[in-house]
Amino acid sequence: MGRQVLRAARLRPGIAVLIVGGNDVLLPAPLGRAARRHAHLAHTLREAGWQLVVVPCPDPGYGPGFRAPARWIGHHRSGRLARLHTRTADRLGAHLAPTAGPEFRDLAAHLLGPDGIHPSPHGYAAHATRMLPALLAAATHLPTPVPVTG
Repeated sequence: MGRQVLRAARLRPGIAVLIVGGNDVLLPAPLGRAARRHAHLAHTLREAGWQLVVVPCPDPGYGPGFRAPARWIGHHRSGRLARLHTRTADRLGAHLAPTAGPEFRDLAAHLLGPDGIHPSPHGYAAHATRMLPALLAAATHLPTPVPVTG
């Protein structure tokens, strides 16, 4: 992701969507490290003029593909990491989009893929629908394009 951000920072700014996955909460690593990396990437994009939409870390406990210990640990760590991501978004003036919620547990057969962890096509559509208000809000802060005269 770091290389993508560095490449994007050199382009004409637009809207960047930072969707945080649940991998960091399942690894035995300090959450502060993941939060600092996210903050650095978000700051790099904002400094380059990008409007940000941040989707904080979801609760992996909603995915039936996780077994009990990972589900419990992931649930507690994801809440903490989501709060850190939200603080970064607020500090940078980023737009916050809601992360996956309990509907992914309640409608898992429809919204999650065969592994019970990653979204299905319907799940990705649900994510996009949840992000739409934040994307539209970010779009209002984009500079007006200059017409090209020929």
